[in-house]
Amino acid sequence: MTERIALIGMMGVGKTTVGRALAIRLGWAYLDSDEQVRAATGRSVKEISLEDGPETLHRFENDALVAALQSPTSAVIGVAGGALLADGTRVLLKGERHVVWLRASLETLAQRIGTMGDRPYFDGDPVGTINELYEVRRPLYADVANFTIDVDECTPEEIVERILASVHPLGT
Repeated sequence: MTERIALIGMMGVGKTTVGRALAIRLGWAYLDSDEQVRAATGRSVKEISLEDGPETLHRFENDALVAALQSPTSAVIGVAGGALLADGTRVLLKGERHVVWLRASLETLAQRIGTMGDRPYFDGDPVGTINELYEVRRPLYADVANFTIDVDECTPEEIVERILASVHPLGT
């Protein structure tokens, strides 16, 4: 049986780091929305956002998620932060058994995103932008998640352990 664990949350929460480690532990594939978008377009998410606009980026992110959810192999999926802006994406995720919201404080997000050079939206006022994005996205994440982990004080290894405990029927 094909199993999936979808990791959702704002950029900077650690979806990629945790997702890769979790996939290794489970012996599954890891599918990252940003990597899938880059593979499909030959451009980074920041380039797409700047050149074509956020709506186009979100469409590519949604396409990447649909492809990941249709994967014939068990996978951990790192869902792009903006993918949940589309109603259809949220419907797809609500149909999944394991949707884990990696949640971080605004302070943690600001600190982590400040060190990430390839992110759209953050050239002017990163803290203000994070606040605005989080206010829009927080209820969307809460709506589709069936498990939430506050990651501020956790190592990636601790987060992996919590996820594994939350999806116990899958085993380790």
